[in-house]
Amino acid sequence: MTTYDAQSTASEFASQLRANHRGGTILVVGHSNTVPDIAAALSQRATEPMPEETFDRLYRVTLAADGTTTLIVDRY
Repeated sequence: MTTYDAQSTASEFASQLRANHRGGTILVVGHSNTVPDIAAALSQRATEPMPEETFDRLYRVTLAADGTTTLIVDRY
């Protein structure tokens, strides 16, 4: 388990995840004020802000071997 340091930026955390978990599966769990930014940093795509009272979002980021990324935002 990797703990997110709220003092670091989403980009710094995304870089850490990429370096330490290459080729693996990562589950990022957080709050409405952190998860969209982390998903954006991992996918290199823009995300919309998540209202604090929203609890049904699931961000699926795929990092391909060639460096391309996909981002799918679902609701459950």
